Amino acid sequence: MKAKANLIFMEMAERINNIKPVNILERAESSYNIVKEAIASLNEFVAQYTFETIDEEIDYFKKIKPQFLKEKIYYVELFYLESLKPNKDKDSIRQYLNDHLKANDQYFERHRTFYNYYRSGRTHHDQVLFVCSTEPSFLPTGGTIEKDSFLSQGHSFILARLQALEIINNYIQNEINILNNSSIINKKPGTLTWTLPKAALIELLYALESIGAFNHGQADLKTIFNAFQEYCSIDLGNYYAVFQQNIRIRKKSRTTFLDSLKEFIERRMDDSDENPRFV
Repeated sequence: MKAKANLIFMEMAERINNIKPVNILERAESSYNIVKEAIASLNEFVAQYTFETIDEEIDYFKKIKPQFLKEKIYYVELFYLESLKPNKDKDSIRQYLNDHLKANDQYFERHRTFYNYYRSGRTHHDQVLFVCSTEPSFLPTGGTIEKDSFLSQGHSFILARLQALEIINNYIQNEINILNNSSIINKKPGTLTWTLPKAALIELLYALESIGAFNHGQADLKTIFNAFQEYCSIDLGNYYAVFQQNIRIRKKSRTTFLDSLKEFIERRMDDSDENPRFV
């Protein structure tokens, strides 16, 4: 089960990653259609499959299924967000984005009990929440349980939507940050110019933030990106979108730049060992 699902997901991710650069609406629509096809393939496989254990069924509805649904919902929300964005002054755009954040937060509040259960790593109610033959009842769902197909379990969809909205909220917040900080970029040109692809710098900065490289791990992404953009006189745009729509779904390696850094520094050390610069 898991191997087949991973194969479908990897093929889906590769197709999305190979979409030719287009505007964000076209990319969101194309990505959505690809994810939709992948979910159809997954459903077709599951329809002929019999879960061997309860744990395998739980794993499917708690981890595998939401992984696909999250992508589908994310691209729907992204398309909706960008297609209705006002083409006006910054204040109008900022208000529009903040309204979306508030609406998404309301969904989180409706499902706060369930999401806290999931985020805390608890498992004692999994047989109620993530087994298709049972009917979830102990946690409020805020209305009718949402399902994407006859093979979906209600809380799989709710979990996927919460995960997708979490990504969208970060995307929106980064758009707001860009509006608020657009005047900062290029005010104080630095002495270095980044000449590799922007995606490489984004990958590097995410890695540095993840390991807590600045301010004893207290510096957030916004602070780190603003500092590097100012110093290197570069505008990285919506780096969160690049991370989510490009870097995160790479097929062979999601850390191509970091991999190349390791390769080049090791080659440099090997060369130094063979040709030492000291007597």
